[in-house]
Amino acid sequence: MAVILVLQLAGCVSVYKPPKQSVAALDQYLSGAVRGDAQSQNSFGRALMVGGQGVGRDPLLAQRYLIAAAERGSASAQSYLAREYFGEIPAPLARDAALGSYWATRAAVQGDSEAMRALSNCHGQVDSSAFDPIESCKWLKVGYAAHAGGACDPKKLGAEPFAEAQRRAVEWRNQNPILVEKP
Repeated sequence: MAVILVLQLAGCVSVYKPPKQSVAALDQYLSGAVRGDAQSQNSFGRALMVGGQGVGRDPLLAQRYLIAAAERGSASAQSYLAREYFGEIPAPLARDAALGSYWATRAAVQGDSEAMRALSNCHGQVDSSAFDPIESCKWLKVGYAAHAGGACDPKKLGAEPFAEAQRRAVEWRNQNPILVEKP
């Protein structure tokens, strides 16, 4: 029993059989991805990123599908790539705040709250080349995720920077009318 467990943990033996539904879904994702369907490319890319469900793990091929989906306008793929570039998700990509911001902003315009949170985190990290606490607060406000004690606390940020963050958030929302519901 212990030998099988060790072999399973080492990836040598698989006792998992994917349900027929997941295999069929992967076939549909692959078929759609090959035809250029952004949603299918995103789904298949994510499946390749983690492996399992009848597909092997292939992060480099996954990146190709995710980038293709992002370029075709998939907010989910754009947000996922942004979080990879920001270093929030392990990936074969080098950390790059500029590329992360590019993809996150494209997803944010489509209302992706995860991208807005990632932008806030990126601008809120002191060790980041993109460090800007006002911009961090703006993204929290744009995504309606501001909360007491966070980067958007007026007592910590200061009255003037807090007011500037609010102004930027309102300006961004006016220029980018998106559907973002309050939690």
